[in-house]
Amino acid sequence: MYVLDSNTFIEAKNRYYGFDIVPSFWNKLLEISPGNILTIKPIESEIMAGHDELSTWFESNYTINTYSVDATEVQQVFADISRYVTRNAQYKDSEKVRFLSKADPWIIAYAHVNNCVVVTHEILAPGSKKVKIPDVCQFLNVQYINVFEMLRELHIRI
Repeated sequence: MYVLDSNTFIEAKNRYYGFDIVPSFWNKLLEISPGNILTIKPIESEIMAGHDELSTWFESNYTINTYSVDATEVQQVFADISRYVTRNAQYKDSEKVRFLSKADPWIIAYAHVNNCVVVTHEILAPGSKKVKIPDVCQFLNVQYINVFEMLRELHIRI
């Protein structure tokens, strides 16, 4: 199972798969998601905050593929991530706060508990002062890939 970060939706809309130029991407995403692809409620909140074409599409089409992070196990892993990030001297304090206030730690916690692959456009940044999803995924042994790798793994053609 693949769990999508908000940047996979946002980048698709803004760059690679605009609704007006590649509607087949969005149709295929809806078709293949059940049983293969999902996202979580905190990601939904980030997307809905955009009040744009993406949020309209998401609300009309994708909320059925959006899952809660309320499970005790997910909450516990979130706490582990919070401790790891907070205690890590590599990261700037402002970046720790930024990361922990977003959906990023939740997507990692959800993926860890549910044995999912995180799909994000972020890349591993060892030594960075910014907290990145792949760095925390690596700490927790959670697999991560980008959307293009996911499309290939699922043999999706658009």
